[in-house]
Amino acid sequence: MRYFLLLLSLILLTSTLFFQEIGILYRFSAGDKIYEWKHYGNQETDPKFMGEIKDGSPDGFGIEINPDGFIYKGKFREGKWDGNGTFYYPDGRKYVGEWKDGLRDGQGIYLSSNGNEIYVGSYKQGKMHGHGSLTLSDGLKYMGEFREGKWGGEGTHFYPDGRKFIGTWKNGLRDGHGTYISSEGREIYAGWYRQGKRHGQGVQTFSDGRKYVGEWKDGMRDGQGTFTFPDGYRFSGEWKKDVRWNGTVFDINGEIVGKILEGAER
Repeated sequence: MRYFLLLLSLILLTSTLFFQEIGILYRFSAGDKIYEWKHYGNQETDPKFMGEIKDGSPDGFGIEINPDGFIYKGKFREGKWDGNGTFYYPDGRKYVGEWKDGLRDGQGIYLSSNGNEIYVGSYKQGKMHGHGSLTLSDGLKYMGEFREGKWGGEGTHFYPDGRKFIGTWKNGLRDGHGTYISSEGREIYAGWYRQGKRHGQGVQTFSDGRKYVGEWKDGMRDGQGTFTFPDGYRFSGEWKKDVRWNGTVFDINGEIVGKILEGAER
């Protein structure tokens, strides 16, 4: 009895594989049904599918060729790109990775036509989402989190000249706490950002000994802060649009040596 059941299972499995339909289909657009497939069509104007078919739709492995030059080669499910597959653009770009319901979803690799732009990482509903690494043609590189196609979350931005920013991003901009380091470390800023600009509390240091500790607004020193010079002198007080506005100048011994009132020395 056990032998009979095993033999029956093998026969059913073999039959299913053997009678898997292989054929050609054409995709039509009819209202919202952009994945309506037919056995007839015009290969000059209609997307053409060649591969495994189930219940009248692509299901399994196949190739879809579009008249405009786009080609998809990989897995289908119920008529849509689903599973592992490669999408080729007419200009030489391509995407290799996972798909779900016709959209990039899961792990994938995007390559530009000349290979100068590369993304390796996660996708969700057609957009870069999750952890990934993006290298651009001008040498810029971002490694970190993406949200709905933009840099979002924790990430590091590398510039071709050696500069870098490590911190939090939102909608593709620096937003939250982060650290900026210039090439060769001549300038380091550690503090808060808002919509791509230094905003809030921050510390700026230079390799020659200069240092600012205080408030920022829209990318400029603005609010209360202290600036220390290489010789030990320092200004402490109010800043306005990167200008010392109201405050006191101290020497290296902490003695008052000057005043700043409305941007002018007194």
